[in-house]
Amino acid sequence: RGASYEPTRALRNAGFEEEAIAGTIPGWVFPRGPGINVDVNNQQQYEGKRSLRLRSLPDANGKAPIIWVRSDPIPPPRTGRRLQGTRSSDRRWTDGTRDP
Repeated sequence: RGASYEPTRALRNAGFEEEAIAGTIPGWVFPRGPGINVDVNNQQQYEGKRSLRLRSLPDANGKAPIIWVRSDPIPPPRTGRRLQGTRSSDRRWTDGTRDP
């Protein structure tokens, strides 16, 4: 143990605090199409003022699309190794119920 890790500064807009512009979220890539809704939400947050909201809406046949989100490419560190984590907090449906 003894090694200390600094959080990466290479991840742009890690807290989703930058304004979305014309349906894009700076630093992030995601699919677009019918039933896919990816946006920045200022109604619910973990830290900061905003959070990422993903909504997959079913079509007339009841099928909902798969949604994914990934960051812009991150340059590798000098050592070639990276420790990365993610956090998903208090997932709730828009009606206020919790995600099982």
